Amino acid sequence: MIGKQVKGESFRGVLNYLHQKEKAQLIGGNMAGQTPRILAAEFGIARELNPRLNKAVYHASLSLPKKEQLDSNRWNVIAEDYVKGMGFEGSQYVVYRHGDRDHDHVHIVASRIRVTDGSTVSDSWDYVRSEKLIRSLEKQYDLTPAPPSQSKERKAPKTGELRRFWRTQEPGVRGTLLATIDQASAGEPTVPQFMEQLKDSGINARVKITRTGKARGISYELNGIAYSGTKLGKAYTFPGLQKHRGVRYQPEMNDRIEALNQQPAASVEPIDIQEVEQTVPPMLNKLLKVQQQFEYEGDRFCTYYKDGGVVLTHAGDDDPAVSASWNEDEQSWELDAPPRLSQVDLEKLRRTDQRLDQEVERLRHQRQQERSLEPTLEL
Repeated sequence: MIGKQVKGESFRGVLNYLHQKEKAQLIGGNMAGQTPRILAAEFGIARELNPRLNKAVYHASLSLPKKEQLDSNRWNVIAEDYVKGMGFEGSQYVVYRHGDRDHDHVHIVASRIRVTDGSTVSDSWDYVRSEKLIRSLEKQYDLTPAPPSQSKERKAPKTGELRRFWRTQEPGVRGTLLATIDQASAGEPTVPQFMEQLKDSGINARVKITRTGKARGISYELNGIAYSGTKLGKAYTFPGLQKHRGVRYQPEMNDRIEALNQQPAASVEPIDIQEVEQTVPPMLNKLLKVQQQFEYEGDRFCTYYKDGGVVLTHAGDDDPAVSASWNEDEQSWELDAPPRLSQVDLEKLRRTDQRLDQEVERLRHQRQQERSLEPTLEL
């Protein structure tokens, strides 16, 4: 069985496409609607729970080799197992079966926003997880094994990388590059902004500029190991960043790009988790109180209250960078999971904390002055 997946922004668009295909059948899912219009409206309910997530649409296809067929009931069971295996419990989804090709296949459209609590289904290493899940489903349902599919945007990991990931759950240099590039390209930055964010994360990104002023490629280096964009996948080449990731480029940016080519990446030291726990959650709580808001969005980070705790995310990325809960017994903040912060991120948050202390002191002084000017009531 071959699996492909893509993430997008328009439920109505993909539903219209799937519904109008020749011999299309809506065979399963957990939704009530039967038409693209009604289904899109249902998906919109989850969107309201997490409006900051742009690419909320998850579209996967599962295809059998030629001459192998399943009935719709069996397809529906396999699709349900695939959805659960990819972490979409609590999410809306529908299953379409198509008969327009010479191989039997289905399409799954799911929301990356869970209707149960508004949380986001993680897409971390989803291509690796999908391949592993498909191999398991082939054995479970006695299907003919098919060669692993490759993403149109990412090069498939090599066998050694897959084995290391399944053994250690650590992505390695290549996986770290892919995840960091995805994060740095969120929000449609310019090429210089994209390069700066990578350098802040310890990755050297270099764009080759020809003598005639044309950009002809990009490479990425982490811990002394370099990959060309082509080696990572189509979406990580210089034109691919613009087409698939929305990174913006104009020839007028070449001077700044050349300067960044010569600038070394930041030295990324291991993050001190204890310092993060003692510093970041109290600072986030302080920030939200000063702003008198339950949610605050900045240029680099966003933060909000959730279930009595605080959450910090990178701008354009809904997966928590820091998530912490208040321990009433200990009267202290505790991290819910290991933080996803670089040393540069932590330094920026320290500076924000210093500015907050200054603002809190300014507000305290202002209130004291206002109270001193209040008229005294004499009887």
